[in-house]
Amino acid sequence: MSCNTSSREICSDHTVDQGNGYAKVEKVCHNESTKTCSYNRLVWDTIQSFTLQGNDLTPLYASPTLVSNQRLGKPSEKLTVYFDTAKGQQTYSLIKDAEFQKFTIGSSWTLTMDILGMVVSANP
Repeated sequence: MSCNTSSREICSDHTVDQGNGYAKVEKVCHNESTKTCSYNRLVWDTIQSFTLQGNDLTPLYASPTLVSNQRLGKPSEKLTVYFDTAKGQQTYSLIKDAEFQKFTIGSSWTLTMDILGMVVSANP
């Protein structure tokens, strides 16, 4: 990081009362400083993404081998449950693995749908 300070003189005219019915104009000046800094920051680039998918109730997560100067990014997941209903198959996309673990194959659930017909919650 490096910083520079620049200064400039700012002047303005002020009227000063002399107390005798006259005034005189004086130039009043002051310095104004501005500090500017520049810096470099390290940005991590995505080199490779790992996608795992399956059709069971045991999600797996990638465990890549890292080499020097590499790190894992923030993991993300998309967990989906498919329900067979009288109106056809309904899809429920979950937020967390803990919620996903509540589902068992063949169990019955009550689905709450939004106005567009999307599943917004599922309760046993």
